[in-house]
Amino acid sequence: MDTQKLITELHRENLSTYFVLPLLKVNKLTFASELNFIDSYLTWDGYDIFVWVNDTTFFMGKVTSNPHFETTWNDASGNKYIQFRIPEQWHDDVHLFIKGKYSWMSAEAKEMIRQHSGLHHNEKRKIDQMTVTDIRLLALDRCITVKELWEDHYGVNLDEQDELLSKPESHAFMASRRFLGKLYK
Repeated sequence: MDTQKLITELHRENLSTYFVLPLLKVNKLTFASELNFIDSYLTWDGYDIFVWVNDTTFFMGKVTSNPHFETTWNDASGNKYIQFRIPEQWHDDVHLFIKGKYSWMSAEAKEMIRQHSGLHHNEKRKIDQMTVTDIRLLALDRCITVKELWEDHYGVNLDEQDELLSKPESHAFMASRRFLGKLYK
């Protein structure tokens, strides 16, 4: 396994793409294709998530029928965003996500993530029939294999309480909903 390629893949999009959007039953493919989806950004307060897309033409019916859809808007550079409101039932889990406490998220949130993230979860590959699960999903439960991978790669010893994915960095967030409303209305 090429660990450096794996690390690059883990940082390609913000982790909210895989751990918060699925709580709304949304993933990258909701937006017509992976090529149309650019990234997702959580607000610091954890109440909204914004999806940055190339084009809003082909999927808006599917998106606007989602009960958590709020609005679409363009920033000053013409970038297109779709805003979703995170339901109150997920606020505790989202706040754990913001703190990087992924394994502490509720069993219900983890199940939603497994079902709706679009990541491989206990799927058999056609080539060799090997069962695979994405490393991000394995990290939700602090899988020993992932722990050992990081220990070997980084030459460290991780405690049983250590999380296996980095805490979201500041570039994974946008300003609060109230602030954005003042800018773009």
